[in-house]
Amino acid sequence: MDKKVHVKRLHARLKYYSQHKKNGNECSPYFLHKRTNVIPNLKIALKRVKDGLHCVCITCEKTIPKERLAVVPGAIRCLICQQIHENKK
Repeated sequence: MDKKVHVKRLHARLKYYSQHKKNGNECSPYFLHKRTNVIPNLKIALKRVKDGLHCVCITCEKTIPKERLAVVPGAIRCLICQQIHENKK
């Protein structure tokens, strides 16, 4: 995935979820989930872009497929590692 497009999508998602917090929707279960799980991952993903690691899984260090990043721009793990991570919770 093109780095500029990826960064633009990350910023757009971060702005979207952050604005809903300001608009009084922070009590919605949907936005509570986004605020506690998605926003931190978006911030990590943006930092990883700056570090040149925007397509690398933080767990196995393999390349995150561009198809996954297209669907989940803030993905910091490949699909397999994400599933393992979620099963541990």
